[in-house]
Amino acid sequence: MYMHKTSIVSRKKNCLIWAIDPHEKNLAPDDISFEILESQNKGNRKKIIPTYVANKENAKSEDVTTEANKYIEKITAGQIDKAVVLSIPNRANVSPVKKLIHFAKQKGAELIAVSSHGKTGLKRLFLGSFAENLLKESPLPVLFLTHDEPRSYASQKVLFATDFSKESKKAFKEFLKFSKPFAYEVIIYHLVTDPYFGITAGATAMAGAPTIDIQSELNEGEAWAKEQSKEWTRLATAVLPDVSVKTVIQNYLGPVAPSILEVASTENVGVIGMTTSVGILQKSLFGSVAQSVFRAQFCPVWVAGSKALRT
Repeated sequence: MYMHKTSIVSRKKNCLIWAIDPHEKNLAPDDISFEILESQNKGNRKKIIPTYVANKENAKSEDVTTEANKYIEKITAGQIDKAVVLSIPNRANVSPVKKLIHFAKQKGAELIAVSSHGKTGLKRLFLGSFAENLLKESPLPVLFLTHDEPRSYASQKVLFATDFSKESKKAFKEFLKFSKPFAYEVIIYHLVTDPYFGITAGATAMAGAPTIDIQSELNEGEAWAKEQSKEWTRLATAVLPDVSVKTVIQNYLGPVAPSILEVASTENVGVIGMTTSVGILQKSLFGSVAQSVFRAQFCPVWVAGSKALRT
C-alpha cells in the first residue's frame, strides 16, 4: 500500500491558544488541566493566549472583552494574560472553528487547548461539535481539557497510544516535546487486535470463506509490536533523557478506546496522547477512538488530527 509522507506543521512557534467560553462556567479547566497549561508557560517557554470567538453582532466588543477577562481572572487568579476576543458578524460566512484556526496561525501557535463537551445535554452536544470540528480542521495538535469533578491522578505520568505507524511516530515526537515541562514517566501503549474486529465472524461464516487463525495473528502482532517498542523507547529517552519510559502491549480482541482508558486508569496517568491518522482503518477507527477517549473526560487528551499530519 502506498503511504503518503507526513509531517507535523513546522514553523517557529511561541504560543498556545486556549479557546474559552466565558458563558460556560462549568467548562472551566480542572486543577490538573490548569496545571498542565501552566507548565507550558513556565520560564516564558510559550505564551498562553485565552481566546473567545464571539458571533454576537450586536454585542459591544468592550462588554464581551470585559466578560472574557473576568472569566480568565477568576479561574486563573491572574496567572495568565488577558483574553483576546475574535468577533464574527452574524452574516459572515466564517465558522468559529476557522476563525480560531486562522488566529492561531497568525500567532504562530504550536497547540490549541479547548474544553470538550460533557456527557449529556443540548449545550454539551454543541460544544462537542465545536471540539470535534476543531480536531478535524486544525493544522495544529489539540489539547482537550477536562472539567468534571477532580480525581486523584498524577499529571506527571503521560500515556501515548500508538499503532507504531510513521504518522504516529511523528505525532509522538511532538507529544514528547509537549510533555517535557512536566512528565517524569512516559507510557507507550499498543493494543494488538484483529483489524477486522466486528466483521470477522460474519465474513468467515460465508460459504467458501477461509478460516482465519485470529490468535496466531494476534501472537505475531504482539511479537512485532515488542520489536517496534524498542525503537520508540530509544526515541523517548533521547528526547527526554531524565524521564522513565514504560511499554504496555496488550493482546486481545476488543474495542480500542475502552482499552486505552482502562490502562490510563490503571497507570494513573495525567495526559493521554494519540493521533487520528493511524492504521488501515484510520478514518473510521482511530478518529472515533480519539473522540471516545476525550469525550470520556478521564484526563486531558492531546491529539494530532489528520491535518496536523499534513502531506
